[in-house]
Amino acid sequence: MATETTLEERVAALEAEVAAMKQNKSLRDLPHVVGRTAPDFLDRYFGIYAGNKTAEEVLTKIEAEREREREAARNAPDEEDEE
Repeated sequence: MATETTLEERVAALEAEVAAMKQNKSLRDLPHVVGRTAPDFLDRYFGIYAGNKTAEEVLTKIEAEREREREAARNAPDEEDEE
């Protein structure tokens, strides 16, 4: 028969894990995503693609595809027109 833990025991275990994580310096150095992000967030995490020709090519192709989809949606017959 499996031993079942109470809600209080589970919460206490989670609180202990959170306390241990807060003590871990490497985790404290990670960016915190609460409310607004840091102003340099995009530069730090996506800036690695800045100036990358392949990334620029991919983004250009994605934007072109999005524009084709928008245009197709604009030109699609309305549901009211089909009746």
